[in-house]
Amino acid sequence: DFLLKSLQQFQPNQIAILHNKASRWFEAEGLLDEAIEHALSAGDNHRAMDMIEATAQSRLMRSEAGSIIRWIGKLPQEEVETRPSLCLTQAWALMLKGGPIDNVESNLNFVENQEVDDQLLGSAAALRAFLASTKGDAEISLELSVRALQLLPDDNLFMRSLVADNLGMVYLIRGDFDSSIEAFTQAAKISRQAGNVMIAVGALCNMAGLWMLQGQLKRAWSANLEALNLATDKRGRRLPVAGKALLGLGEIAREWNQFESAEGYLKEGIELFRLFGELGSVLSYVTLARIKEIQGDLEGAQDIVDLARQLAVQFDASTMDDELVEAYQAQLWIVQGKFEQVLRWVEDKQLEKIVAQKIGESRFDPMWEIHSQTLARVYISQGRYEDALRVIEPMLEMAKASQRMRSVLRMLAMQAVIFKCMGDTQNALQILEQALNLAKEEGFVRTFLDEGEPMIQLLYEAAANGIVPEYTGQLLAAYTSPETSSESLKSEKKDQIEMVEPLSEREVEVLELIAEGYSNQEIATRLHISLSTVKGHTSNIYGKLSVNKRTQAVARAKELGILQGI
Repeated sequence: DFLLKSLQQFQPNQIAILHNKASRWFEAEGLLDEAIEHALSAGDNHRAMDMIEATAQSRLMRSEAGSIIRWIGKLPQEEVETRPSLCLTQAWALMLKGGPIDNVESNLNFVENQEVDDQLLGSAAALRAFLASTKGDAEISLELSVRALQLLPDDNLFMRSLVADNLGMVYLIRGDFDSSIEAFTQAAKISRQAGNVMIAVGALCNMAGLWMLQGQLKRAWSANLEALNLATDKRGRRLPVAGKALLGLGEIAREWNQFESAEGYLKEGIELFRLFGELGSVLSYVTLARIKEIQGDLEGAQDIVDLARQLAVQFDASTMDDELVEAYQAQLWIVQGKFEQVLRWVEDKQLEKIVAQKIGESRFDPMWEIHSQTLARVYISQGRYEDALRVIEPMLEMAKASQRMRSVLRMLAMQAVIFKCMGDTQNALQILEQALNLAKEEGFVRTFLDEGEPMIQLLYEAAANGIVPEYTGQLLAAYTSPETSSESLKSEKKDQIEMVEPLSEREVEVLELIAEGYSNQEIATRLHISLSTVKGHTSNIYGKLSVNKRTQAVARAKELGILQGI
């Protein structure tokens, strides 16, 4: 500090010269980050722009758009505009980082009004296609993507991989999931050939997202892990784009009721999204808030929602994040009992009109589905069960038509709860059985348990009736497992063991025979009941005692004093 102050005081004319020497030394050593910084400090903008253009593609490939934005932001705009390619690079970096759309558009407009070659025009068309996708304009985006591929040279694998990735989004918007997965597969292949880690990871994560929509949680998990490995260097450092894989892993872990793992993935992802793009942070925060809500920490959930809202306002590339935060806030208000706020939001949003307008459309619209679910939950909270069914039924049919199994399961779970609340337990159990059979292979948990106490009651009745007994028992056990309790609830219950509800007389009989070592078939013979009924009682016992095995059930029952002298 002393030497720097002396330099500034006694030899200020040497400062730029020394920065320039340092810049050239770092450039010769291949350390372009430092070289660019020193060139900018020296005021040698021409050299700085040369080096930024030289490293821009590799930076974008590594999802380091923030560095490009920062460097170009230090340059006078009139100098940047002497290089249309640099203007376009800035536009791409802003787009990928979620910067102001107006700035992206102004850079694009400038480039398109210059005399540039086909390669630059192709890159501009590709960016226009991206913009159209973010607005949901699938047909315009498809047209621009085709034009981009016509203009771009075959050897420009970097830009062609971006177009291939965008085509995956176009087909997704159109509801053509098979073509979307094919496009993302192609994007991942081209990206790896080009060394474009950002798009390769993004394409893998997009494929994982589609498999999640189709209810293939295990396949989605593997794809996200592959993407995470690809976005991690040999020293174990994550590239910013790894945040997308961590978000996907966090969402699946939450669905599987693995809250500690989910929080770890999501929090690490949020830190990386600060360098990559804020949309991922918003999605991660909403998932974290849902975990806090499940754990009973409603104040913590609200704090996280408030933070997510602030980020959503700052992220200008899409309005979907704002809509998502609004919808979750409405659902949280229901849990908090703030019904006046919920109803005011529904009215101000004209939610009933929005939902009614798109019923029956073939195009997949994730926000319409979220809005419809939210409206259905508002109706349920008001006891307007018929109205809730009228919202859910078309959603269910549309989800079945496009094989979005995750949505199908959610709609079936909500339907079952509604019929339970209406007193039609038989119909509720039939719907629940259908959902359980569809969900058991992939191990869905929160899709059912998030429906609350009515679902738990239904699961007990399903267990008692021998409906998918093993899976039903696992769900009931998950409902009371320590992992689903907040730290405060854990401390409150540290010295006491509670069951959700007492065992029935018949369940105690079955448990006593289990403790004596009898098999299920032997128990059925001794009690003159069917084997499936025994399995139902067993899963019910597991659920009430919060265990997964016979030995655990016996040990827990002895602790509670249910089994004495055995």
